[in-house]
Amino acid sequence: MAGITGQQFDILKAIYEIELKRENANPKRILGEFERIHGKPIKRQNLFTQLKPLLDLNIVERKDKAVYGVNTRVMQNILGERRKKFEADLEDFTVFSDSLDEIMERITLEPKKPEVQFLNPSELFDSIARSIEDAGVFYGDTRFPNISYLNTIFRGFNQSEFVRMQVRKCFETGTLRINVLTSFEVEIPFEQAMKVYKDVEIAYKECSMVMGKLERQVESFKKLDIRYLKPLPGPHMYIVESRENTPVQVFLCLRSDGRGGVQKKVRKPYPGIKIVSQEIAESAKSIFMESFEAAEKVRGAKGKKIINRVWERLDEVYGEKKRLR
Repeated sequence: MAGITGQQFDILKAIYEIELKRENANPKRILGEFERIHGKPIKRQNLFTQLKPLLDLNIVERKDKAVYGVNTRVMQNILGERRKKFEADLEDFTVFSDSLDEIMERITLEPKKPEVQFLNPSELFDSIARSIEDAGVFYGDTRFPNISYLNTIFRGFNQSEFVRMQVRKCFETGTLRINVLTSFEVEIPFEQAMKVYKDVEIAYKECSMVMGKLERQVESFKKLDIRYLKPLPGPHMYIVESRENTPVQVFLCLRSDGRGGVQKKVRKPYPGIKIVSQEIAESAKSIFMESFEAAEKVRGAKGKKIINRVWERLDEVYGEKKRLR
């Protein structure tokens, strides 16, 4: 709940139980009630250490100099937010499950069995890079467009050749059209920059450069079509279409459930599945395009507003951390 530890939850429960008895929850009573609930004591100094984050979160309030209480209003708000998140996650999982069921059903029904290959994280994006080398169109969804990353960022997470291939084929030779569906989570490039530099100020500057690069790419390259949709549906999906406008391959991989923030762990690379089948790739493209057509275009006046909101998010979350250093 709200990122609290098991020990902090037991302290919270101890305070609540004391208040139910209509007694003052002072440190002595909290220590005694904690031992009763948990089966072993907690040191007095550790109690105060664990109380501090609960007070900071306003889950626990100080009613008097040495008397504590549970802030039920804040608790209700937190539980309400957690419920909303759970419902959203459940909806995402349902969409993912339905999409995957549809694709897997086609695998079992297709007369000519498709080629299915399981790829570890180091193989996944190298395989996609090789697949788009001779492609005509590439469809993909991502939390932040990696085509806008700087070299220092994408080198840090096994996507170097993948990004370089997109740039070469879309921007330099003009032989590849790229359709990107994104939720524009600026936490993603920031985490990667932190992994490389381990410095908030440099990571913030790097992300600012990524945002500037993104704006230039959107306005300069007509074969790059980036659209905004949040939340993204289902699994990560990448579809490769031949120059004859025939979808031929689809790559699927699960989304990482990491969250942004300087102190959070960087998302781990994910494995994926490569499916070589025209029929299944066409089905995957149909699923992708349903969301793509409903998404907001990141070009023109409306697109500028979307990008401005991403800039605001970057400055709100990470610019403040930079200033507080």
